[in-house]
Amino acid sequence: MQHSGGWSIRAFFETTLIAALFCILSHYFHTSDPCFVHTPLPIPLIVLAIVSLYYGYGGGLPFLVYMGLGMWVFYREFPLDLFLVDSVLMLLLCEFHAYWFRTLRSKSATEDYLRAKFDELSNTFYMLKISHDQLEKNYVVKPMSLRNAIAEIQAQYRENPQRSFEFFLTLLKNNFSVTSAIVVWKKKGKFETVAGQEDMIFSMNDPLVEEAIDRKEPIFIPESTDLETDYIAVIPALVNDEVTGFLCIKEMPFMSFNKDNLVSLAILLDYFAFEVHRREVLLKSSFSFTYGSDRFRFELQRLETIEKQFGLSSAIIVFHCEEEIKRLVLEQEIEKNLRSLDIFEVIEKPSSERINILLFPFSDKAVVEGYVERLRSILQQKKIDICPHSVFTMKNLDLLQTYLTEDSHAE
Repeated sequence: MQHSGGWSIRAFFETTLIAALFCILSHYFHTSDPCFVHTPLPIPLIVLAIVSLYYGYGGGLPFLVYMGLGMWVFYREFPLDLFLVDSVLMLLLCEFHAYWFRTLRSKSATEDYLRAKFDELSNTFYMLKISHDQLEKNYVVKPMSLRNAIAEIQAQYRENPQRSFEFFLTLLKNNFSVTSAIVVWKKKGKFETVAGQEDMIFSMNDPLVEEAIDRKEPIFIPESTDLETDYIAVIPALVNDEVTGFLCIKEMPFMSFNKDNLVSLAILLDYFAFEVHRREVLLKSSFSFTYGSDRFRFELQRLETIEKQFGLSSAIIVFHCEEEIKRLVLEQEIEKNLRSLDIFEVIEKPSSERINILLFPFSDKAVVEGYVERLRSILQQKKIDICPHSVFTMKNLDLLQTYLTEDSHAE
């Protein structure tokens, strides 16, 4: 159990209970010196240290007050020196608790972000592999890659969210021979059928659905089973390790019903679920940055939230090239030297300007300047000067918005 180190009713109540219990026991078993002022073993100091480390100021300060009241009640002369020592110790331990908790929260936020990015990159890589295999296998009959299909799904979701679910299900039927299925999605805390066979009724009590929720992975019915279920497979859609929807398959050809196809369906469903989640987050949030794709704005919104909550800074560099050849070479070199977390975005303004933006998660301006120097040396080998650029942090996104809105840019 973790405590934030701030004030909470629970910390105050538990500290009061500990202080009361300590007071009763010490007064009963150690009547002559209840607060152990004249005892070599400072038991109240040990209790104060434990409470301060565990609860922070929300527990340490109330316990110190209770201990001071006990000293004032039980002793003719108030032990001021001992109380001041206890106060200094409490302050040091509570500050250590606060620092330690802030460090844990920032590390946890970084880990959550990296895990989410790893899942996204893994899904994208696997989807690219599926797209390549499908393109080689069905190029003549169905010359559309799955990446193109996902791009079309994204476009349709912006125009008509309900239609995108139907299109997604049609995509699965065409590429994976899913004969009969439904897509179920979580809306306002409840799961509703959003696409598929009207005669199929979704039930949260179905054994395959319950197992899919519990294990958070695709579940298919064995060849010989006594389970009373309407489906042969249930695939959960996961976003941030939370189930947001299901693909419930009722009928599928025997030759297509295999583990590889189920894994492929799960990857595509997760990818689609993340696209839906990203769009919903942007629509519901008060994020005011308007330039770039949904993907880029979503990453900015996440990193801005992390920066505000945990102080983990990220940096943005903006390149503005008026010469087309110089801009093309710059874009090629940036894409070649991207790190796994870096995000590159090309913004096309109504005036036909193209502005290159590079986002560096969890990096400060010093890291960005180092990257610019490396990029400058690479371009100099090609006898090209680096384009004018400006560096921003997550704290001044409003300034970046103004900068991109203006017609003229300064280095």
